[in-house]
Amino acid sequence: MTQKKTLELTDPKTTLDSLPLEFQIKDSKGVDTFPVEPNSAPRGLLNTDGQEEATDRYLWAPSSTKGITFVCRPKAAQIAVHTCKTYSSGTWRYETGTSFFWLNKTIKVPLDASNTYISVAYKVTDSNGGYAAYEGYTE
Repeated sequence: MTQKKTLELTDPKTTLDSLPLEFQIKDSKGVDTFPVEPNSAPRGLLNTDGQEEATDRYLWAPSSTKGITFVCRPKAAQIAVHTCKTYSSGTWRYETGTSFFWLNKTIKVPLDASNTYISVAYKVTDSNGGYAAYEGYTE
């Protein structure tokens, strides 16, 4: 049985440089990140402040990843159309869905390839923007 490492950032004076080396990983954009379990599916949160598209790039999708599940929600609109996209092997794939009255909308978008770097994108018709939490699925 392997022991999981945990980290609590309760002291606001704690900096990433003072953390153990395994917590000082920088992603391809040069942003400090905290690693997840090795070979785990990509996950994160996309946030927009309007109708622009939010994108996360250079996400590693291990070989078991079949696609990305997005859970979307508008910020203010009672009815909103969400567009969720994945990019792999030089191809964008997208799905759309409509949410009503601030309820979450789940949208699944397949990947053309895994065991490679991918990108995900999110856009909403709400002029105030929206949120999309995403996570890779293996089923």
